[in-house]
Amino acid sequence: MAPNNHRTAIASAQQDVDVHVRSMGPEHLDTLSAMMHLANMRRDVGEYDAAKRLQEQVLSHRKRLLGNEDYDTLRAATSLAVSLYHLGELDEARRLQEEVLVKLVRKYDLSDATMVAMDNLLRTLVGLSDLEAASSLMEGIVSGRRELKGDEDPDTLEALEFLGRSKLDVGDAMAGSAALREALDGYTRIYGRSDYRTLRVMAYLAVAAVTLGHATAATEIIDQAQNEARHCLDQRNETRMEIEQVAAVVWEQIHHQE
Repeated sequence: MAPNNHRTAIASAQQDVDVHVRSMGPEHLDTLSAMMHLANMRRDVGEYDAAKRLQEQVLSHRKRLLGNEDYDTLRAATSLAVSLYHLGELDEARRLQEEVLVKLVRKYDLSDATMVAMDNLLRTLVGLSDLEAASSLMEGIVSGRRELKGDEDPDTLEALEFLGRSKLDVGDAMAGSAALREALDGYTRIYGRSDYRTLRVMAYLAVAAVTLGHATAATEIIDQAQNEARHCLDQRNETRMEIEQVAAVVWEQIHHQE
């Protein structure tokens, strides 16, 4: 949406809130829904402070009117946490996201909303550089996606890839290799050997291999990933550049092992 259209839409949403406040009162559930819509619009254009103030009001009212574990209350808390994340208030975002996740799991089990809450918390944990907690959470995300969508669903495979990469980040190359291998097999079946997702996970699998001391296997894997990427992906493609960066790390480790 163009900037002028954003401004027009936000002004219209503000008018809608004003009408609801006058006709129904500031704490009516419809008023709160209108306020949340306005808050999310402001957040989407980077007005995080304004969004936060509105979201805090909505959350406070919904807690009092609906209870702490009502779905709409948890949605309000989730939206507030996203704004806190963008404002750099990561510790508070984490606290709120963990609270929301516990309540969603308790009341709604492995719903789509639960998986979204896990994804949001994961981003915050990475932002806080708490890689151990992020890796542990990724295990839950993989388990949830398997149960909700099956082993071959692209979302499950993506979660497996990032689980594998997170395990490498915390020094568990064996677990990382297993997750990456499963992701690679799934990507290959669904997308083929030359797809950017397949090639990306191959590069990280080479990292796992060289970390485990399997220099020959790492050489074969990274050679194939680089050659396919150079043949199939544009030079400016982000995944190709990522593969080249990962490959440089792999080759350096291989040379150190020789």
